[in-house]
Amino acid sequence: MRLFKSLSTIALASVCLFSCDSETLSEEFDEINGDVVEKTIKKMTLEELSSTGVSYEYEVMNFNYSDGKLKSITGVDDDLNVEYEGDDLDSFSAGGDVLNVEELFESPHDAFETGYVETYDENGNPKVIGFYEDEYDYELNQMVKILRFANVSYDDKPNLFYYTFASAGVIDVLDKVELNMGMNFQSTELIMARKLFPLNNVTKIEYTNEEGEAIGTLTIEYTYDEDGYPTFASGVNDIFDHDENEYYEVTFDYE
Repeated sequence: MRLFKSLSTIALASVCLFSCDSETLSEEFDEINGDVVEKTIKKMTLEELSSTGVSYEYEVMNFNYSDGKLKSITGVDDDLNVEYEGDDLDSFSAGGDVLNVEELFESPHDAFETGYVETYDENGNPKVIGFYEDEYDYELNQMVKILRFANVSYDDKPNLFYYTFASAGVIDVLDKVELNMGMNFQSTELIMARKLFPLNNVTKIEYTNEEGEAIGTLTIEYTYDEDGYPTFASGVNDIFDHDENEYYEVTFDYE
């Protein structure tokens, strides 16, 4: 399930062009997608398959709500719980770990520690993303960080996770993030989340190394409902130095 867990993480991030950093994430989403039917995810079924269709792994994630707010996600290894202070998001907890939102805003950061957005597409989605992977260097006899690039393509439909995250107060939090790179009192996680969250849905990622050589491709095809929300996604992860491709299928049910 690495592929779609990674996509979920990417979906939690947000996009903003430096030239228009006065706009909030919600303003950008409305500008790009227009009048969208608001839907929150009720259930995700994720399955990893062999090339012959044999199921390797199967997971069901249930999204639980109360009074229109996301309260928990169950069915994963560590259930995720969402806590609020009044109407505002306060913290996430899973497996005994707690992530407090207020502490994120107070944490100093290096905005380019984990990666960066090199270019955006015409809708404001991150098109070329630089990121670092740990790799063992046998000459140096130690782990080193290797720069990779992801060249990302999107559909023209609204990000299927947007209103689910809005129901948890995540969009309100990201609307408060300032992208002025002279500031140093917001965490790396929030800065990157504010800059990376796509306004549309990922359809293809082409991975390259620092020399521009292709090292892998992920392609995703969707089936949409009448409101433009994916109800089914199939993905193929082609890693060029692996013998076999990785195949995934995901179904989405909405509130």
